[in-house]
Amino acid sequence: MFSPTNVDRLVTWIRACTRTDRILVEDPYFAFVLHLIGRRTIPTLKTGKMCKSFPPALFPGRGMRIAAAKTPDYAESEITVETITGNPRRYAVVWRQKFLGSVISPPLPKNSCCFYGYWSGYLKNQKGEAFEQELAAANCRLKLAHVGGHIRPKDLFALIRRLRPKEIIAIHTTAGEVLSEGFGMVIPLSNGQGHEI
Repeated sequence: MFSPTNVDRLVTWIRACTRTDRILVEDPYFAFVLHLIGRRTIPTLKTGKMCKSFPPALFPGRGMRIAAAKTPDYAESEITVETITGNPRRYAVVWRQKFLGSVISPPLPKNSCCFYGYWSGYLKNQKGEAFEQELAAANCRLKLAHVGGHIRPKDLFALIRRLRPKEIIAIHTTAGEVLSEGFGMVIPLSNGQGHEI
């Protein structure tokens, strides 16, 4: 689970599928984003032999049908949910929370696993807890796999060295201690804690 408009995350999942010899199954929006990027190094439904797509009719609303219509070779690459659940080890399905129950009906195949690519903090509210319960009820394990959607640490450190800040406050991170190891001016703050500059 992740947002396909975050290209770094998108490429991470494509590489994971390539390395594990799995077919990547995309929704119309995901496929359309890949088409718009238009880079030869990123496979699309037209260029990637290991890419398939869900039929747009599975999705509510017009948005997915419009995205599918604007994506070359979309119809030719469609795959059914039954094909995926018949041989689940062969596929990696990129999906979003709202798909469970609407596109893919529980229970999911035995040993299904949802790699959650968003920040883990999103699960720590009522909606996140309900989602975890929904996955468990659907026979699906949840694994946190925060895929890089931000600057790489090496590049971040280079930027900090060039900027030479007096103080660093890490925001929206689960690894603030990594900054502390490289730079002494990191100020650790808890959520909601203020700091005067």
